[in-house]
Amino acid sequence: MKLREIQGRVASEMHVNVNMTKCRRAKKMLKDKLAGNFEEEFVVLWDYADELRLKNLGSTIKMAVNRVTYESPPHFKWFYVCFEALKRGWKEKCILILGLDGCLLKGLFKSEMFFAFLSILTPDLGMEDGYGYTIISDEQKDPLSPCLLYYMAYWTRS
Repeated sequence: MKLREIQGRVASEMHVNVNMTKCRRAKKMLKDKLAGNFEEEFVVLWDYADELRLKNLGSTIKMAVNRVTYESPPHFKWFYVCFEALKRGWKEKCILILGLDGCLLKGLFKSEMFFAFLSILTPDLGMEDGYGYTIISDEQKDPLSPCLLYYMAYWTRS
């Protein structure tokens, strides 16, 4: 938001006239506070991953970050969790269809994200051989999708 917009909103919504210097200082304070919050939340994410590892033995928890240089702060890339109970349930009573949310198939790095996700997921679920598995997405625009959903519902009952 530009300083003139801030000044105008303060005048119209709060009925207070402020000069540009005060608007500039307020904007800088807010930016600094938000930057600090992001850094604090990022540290909490590492703590969350560690806590998940302690409380959910056998679960897979991975987080990837990018760094421009060794000294630069990390930039969040992705976070993966597969709980042991879900792995066990899949292996004991699974159908050979894996449904994926379309968010993995969107954006600039869709193939990289999809490959990274599947390269971690397949060993978790014991799908290394790849034989007989079907992967579907909610982004599929196929007229057969209702039939596939019926098929899935039918086989999960047995």
